[in-house]
Amino acid sequence: MVDNKQLLLFKIKDLSLAFPIEIVSKIIQSQEVSPSDDPTGLLKGVFNFHGVTTPLISLRNRFGLPPADINVDNLFIIVKRGDNNIAVIADEVIGLVTVDFSSDVKSAQEITSGISRVDFMSGNDSICFIYNSDTLLTNAESVQINSFLSDVK
Repeated sequence: MVDNKQLLLFKIKDLSLAFPIEIVSKIIQSQEVSPSDDPTGLLKGVFNFHGVTTPLISLRNRFGLPPADINVDNLFIIVKRGDNNIAVIADEVIGLVTVDFSSDVKSAQEITSGISRVDFMSGNDSICFIYNSDTLLTNAESVQINSFLSDVK
């Protein structure tokens, strides 16, 4: 049975990642961010998105990539997570692709710290990690972000 889904493909450095299109609210150019003091590098800060304080995260540290400052070339991918939005920093958005989840996508558990479960697909000698709103953050990361948001409100 075919299980086609559309994914938004994006890059962080040379790493390929994707979100199911149904959780993507918007893609915007980077903008001014009120920084956080998160030592892990995950939570970069917050910004105002249509009148709502929105957390901005970087997935670079999760994959062992060196930290990088936010720059004008970055894009913020706004994704729905429960009743709220969260933004992820991307270096480049590749575009949309339709994938058959029944044959092209595999799942993995406990790949590395911060990735408790992730779907992935391989092709062209690379792996693309597919996040959904349930696998984007660990429980501890969600608590950390919620605590930071309550402090800035």
